[in-house]
Amino acid sequence: MPASPLGPACPSAGCPRAPSPSPYCAPVLYAGLLLLGLAASSVRSNLTSFGADQVMDLGRDATRRFFNWFYWSINLGAVLSLLVVAFIQQNISFLLGYSIPVGCVGLAFFIFLFATPVFITKPPMGSQVSSMLKLALQNCCPQLWQRHLA
Repeated sequence: MPASPLGPACPSAGCPRAPSPSPYCAPVLYAGLLLLGLAASSVRSNLTSFGADQVMDLGRDATRRFFNWFYWSINLGAVLSLLVVAFIQQNISFLLGYSIPVGCVGLAFFIFLFATPVFITKPPMGSQVSSMLKLALQNCCPQLWQRHLA
């Protein structure tokens, strides 16, 4: 362990040098980070509206309770991953620490898969892209939009 977090792990001159990374290392790393970002953003954006659809017919109080539990669960999961999983990866076993999130994602996948018949689904209505373009036009060019309606 280095004396300083900013110092080298092996300060003596006789330490063996680490091998240089493969030329494919950086592209694979960046592609993995890109896929991770796309996956996380698509799940988060869809999970909120999907969960709200499940409780919308139960009233405003049920929707409020759902979002309270939803955000508490997200924050609790983040705290546990930063404290518990990181501790396990650094002090016990990296493979065990990596297996915990993989197991949780697998468990969540099977829960959603087996609970599919219970979920409330609504048929798609129109294109979301056209709705977003209409909103963008309304905000960017309100004079054009008012002439279009007249």
